Amino acid sequence: MTIPHSLSQIIRRSRSLSDLLDQTVQLVANAMSMDVCSIYLLNPGDTRLRMVATHGLDRRALKEVVLELGEGITGLVVKEMRAIAVEDASKHPEFIHFPGLGEENFHSYLGVPMAIRLRPVGAIVVQSHEQREFKREEIETLNTISAQLVGVVENARLVNALDQPDTAQRYLDELRRWNGDQVSSPSQSGEQRHEGHNASPGIASGVVVFRGTYELPENVRTRRPETPETEIEKLGAAVEKTRSDILRTQELAAKEADEEHALIFSSHLLLLNDPIIEDRLQVAIKETGVSAPVAVDNVFKEIAKQLTGITDVYLQERAEDVRDLKNRILWHLLERGLPYEGIANKIVVAHGIPPSLVVEMKVQGALALVTQRGGSTSHGALLARSMEIPAVTGVSGLLSSVNSGEEAIVDGGKGKVVLRPRARTREFYRAKAAKLKSIKIKLRENRGLPARSPDNVSVELLANIGIASELRQAIKYGAGGIGLYRTEFLFLIREDFPTTEEQARVYGRACESFPEGPVLFRILDLGGDKFHPRISSPDETNPVLGYRSLRMLLDQPGLLEGQVEAFLRASVGQPFGILVPMVSAVDEFVRVRELIENTVKSRGSKDRTHSDVPVGVMVEVPSAVEIIPDLAELADFFSIGSNDLIQFTLAVDRENARVAPYATPYHPAVLRMIRRTIDQAHAANKPVGLCGEMASIPEIAVILAAMGIDSLSLIPSAIPEVKEAIRNNPILELREGLDELLSLSDAQSIERQVKKHFVRPQN
Repeated sequence: MTIPHSLSQIIRRSRSLSDLLDQTVQLVANAMSMDVCSIYLLNPGDTRLRMVATHGLDRRALKEVVLELGEGITGLVVKEMRAIAVEDASKHPEFIHFPGLGEENFHSYLGVPMAIRLRPVGAIVVQSHEQREFKREEIETLNTISAQLVGVVENARLVNALDQPDTAQRYLDELRRWNGDQVSSPSQSGEQRHEGHNASPGIASGVVVFRGTYELPENVRTRRPETPETEIEKLGAAVEKTRSDILRTQELAAKEADEEHALIFSSHLLLLNDPIIEDRLQVAIKETGVSAPVAVDNVFKEIAKQLTGITDVYLQERAEDVRDLKNRILWHLLERGLPYEGIANKIVVAHGIPPSLVVEMKVQGALALVTQRGGSTSHGALLARSMEIPAVTGVSGLLSSVNSGEEAIVDGGKGKVVLRPRARTREFYRAKAAKLKSIKIKLRENRGLPARSPDNVSVELLANIGIASELRQAIKYGAGGIGLYRTEFLFLIREDFPTTEEQARVYGRACESFPEGPVLFRILDLGGDKFHPRISSPDETNPVLGYRSLRMLLDQPGLLEGQVEAFLRASVGQPFGILVPMVSAVDEFVRVRELIENTVKSRGSKDRTHSDVPVGVMVEVPSAVEIIPDLAELADFFSIGSNDLIQFTLAVDRENARVAPYATPYHPAVLRMIRRTIDQAHAANKPVGLCGEMASIPEIAVILAAMGIDSLSLIPSAIPEVKEAIRNNPILELREGLDELLSLSDAQSIERQVKKHFVRPQN
């Protein structure tokens, strides 16, 4: 079943919300072999559920089906935000009979909620004549469909509302109940240095061009229009060219990533296909006598304006879609008279970092991206990193501080942006970029050499992988395998959970890229700063120390079992290992290992036994360090998660910029804990690796090698430099000085010793 592809086709064809919903329910019913599929949406203002589309029930009774939240089985699905499956709906205590609908003729019922960032939107329901129990895979499938559909439906619903002032106001008022207000920043002038999030490393210098933020020039706005018929004809041609552009980009996204990435362009296509917007544009031309460019600018600007006062992540992305689409159409209308096409060899400045923009930047050869919103772990930021596009996100006041055509310098590795740089600043960054390029070329030449010191100590250098497209980087930079495959990304880019089949397809690329291994998959590490609306809540006082990671997963055994089954399918008999994150007690690991082994026994291939899949403990909290000997009796290997170990040991929130300087890997407590973990694990003949940012620091990597670490897992682009550091330092000699080094009492002294005396400078 290729729901994403089929849904994409429906989006292209749909001319209205009702048309989209009608085609969708038919598609889902047929794809899942169900007799009935229905969609319910919450009505803004009175927050009641209404059945808006159905396949299999009497459509004449649609207007009669209205439910309060919590009323009926479907009302319960939306109120409690959970899937409900029953063998005989008529016997459920919440069943409601609507005369004329015909629902009493169908027994089995499965309903899943539709939501965006914990904001309920509605529900999708399937039913069949027979009494039957729904399988886990079927529930996964409907959850997946819901997640893929909700954004498309909500976008179409939003566009529908915007043409009706009263409805639109109620709709936006309802959204404001879930969100706060934005705050703008004052403008600045002269050379300005700004700081943001280091989303993607690299240095770039060039001219700024805006995306999604361009203002129509006054000479275009005051230009005398031709006849309304001619202006409408121009508009139609520009829209068709824009549609072709988007479809080409969509195909590229599917090629570069997958079908799910291609669906990110659905909002653009729905806006283009919407007859209401088409009518508003034509009315603006006919009745107000403006030109086609002015009509496009006015209409789309008004739509975006209605969205900008709400800090809902979904709505902000839609506003960016609106701005971007406006510029695309204007570009064609003005015969490429805007700087829209000129992103080649330019620095792109935008509100946010939508994945669609990142894909286009890669294709057109843009230099770097700077955004006013966003963090370093968003979908777009990860994509920029994997495509090696320097990016700085979350630069406060950016859009009011720079003009199109001005010069800027971006240092993605440091998270810094210099606007209108002076000559001295340009020269500094020019020299820095040249030096980094020279070093990078030299290091790439040693790609095939082993990470072996002059005194014959070897360390395996593996890659951290967050998205499948990073696998190309891992191979490019000579990784020996995958030491940490973060599986959260596939879950975080959607509102629901991917199916086992979808997971297996994505994970399979890792096994194909490194057929000899090692490939270590980390089971889901959600919660904290990785929020998922189905099983985590942003309302915890301290989510990093709350209901997250392994604690959450042990309450969701179906999720864990589905992941392990996906690993088995993906590996096709190849060797792989499983990493268990955030282990803080022996009994936690016992429980999760038992679940993993039972899944391998029941769902693995006949030629694979449960002992074939090594299971490792991630050492990320101080309590795990204290029980290494106990865990060593149960675990096959260890992986030290340095980012979280530093955070929890030093009581430093990784997301809090005010305390960031305290999060130093040179702290004696951190280094002593790592050394003790390595020594105790080796005493039990268990290998130890380390993943995290400190593995990418060459001098720290050398210290870790001296401690006896077996492997380091780091971002692919850092592998050549770390390899060079290991190859240029006598590890056994350094090992003799460890006791003296770790006896120092403060981080500053250790860092000075390491950089000045302990590690020999590279040649």
